[in-house]
Amino acid sequence: MKKVTELLRRMFKWRSQVVIDSIFHPFVYVKSSDQWSNHRDKNYYEHKKLETLIDSYLMGRRDLNAFDFRYPDKVLCFDPHLANTLDQDVFELFTRALDKVYPPILDGKDLDYQKHFSRFKDVKLHPVSKAYRGYILSMRLAYAYLSDKSSILLPKRISVQIPRTTIQGEELYQIEPSPRIPWHRDVGDGPDISVPEMFDLAVKAVKKVASDSEGFFRSQATSSREYFAGLPNPAPFLEQNYNFDTGLPSTFNNELKSLSSAEILRFGLPMINQNYERIL
Repeated sequence: MKKVTELLRRMFKWRSQVVIDSIFHPFVYVKSSDQWSNHRDKNYYEHKKLETLIDSYLMGRRDLNAFDFRYPDKVLCFDPHLANTLDQDVFELFTRALDKVYPPILDGKDLDYQKHFSRFKDVKLHPVSKAYRGYILSMRLAYAYLSDKSSILLPKRISVQIPRTTIQGEELYQIEPSPRIPWHRDVGDGPDISVPEMFDLAVKAVKKVASDSEGFFRSQATSSREYFAGLPNPAPFLEQNYNFDTGLPSTFNNELKSLSSAEILRFGLPMINQNYERIL
């Protein structure tokens, strides 16, 4: 029972992450001009910098800062029986997702996904496990020894992920502009929802995810997706495959690969607005 309870807790967290990313990422991508299928360094750094700014802002609303919050401890997910190894259930969930998503993408770039990943029989040596260990180590060192000012001494790919304890006025304007402005000047009829409003939407959506998921486990259904799709008002983003970066159904991935973040927002605007309205 304890193992089942832990798996349910992780499942709720996983599904909640799907919903939160799908709500926030259209905003983050269009503001940073990042491109979901081809991250260029400058734009990707701006993407991570904005997400970090949002984290800092939201923690500030709870009178917390990044160091008091102890973020590295929040993402620990080691197997209790194998030291410094990603939990087996999480590892399997993650690698299955990779197996589903990445082979067609890499095949198009003349890279053999199976050749590179199927040869790792030892979980501890798998690239996913090694990357996770490296991430945890980097975050622990950064949070343990660094302050706002000294974080600039870190490699940029790490420093942009360390939330700050102060936010400048122009940065605050990105988070909650007044008066309201569309997310992008070229998508004038686009969303103008602010970060705190998106956060409130995310909280509502996550509660709905938990409620619908509990309903599934009480039912006799064998497919969660079919169960969610059959509900009169299901939690958004769970009734079909979604791209967490675009906030749109994965069936549109091929159409969106070559589009800019602003073009993707314009393309997906009706669906994005519809999902926000479903949560409200």
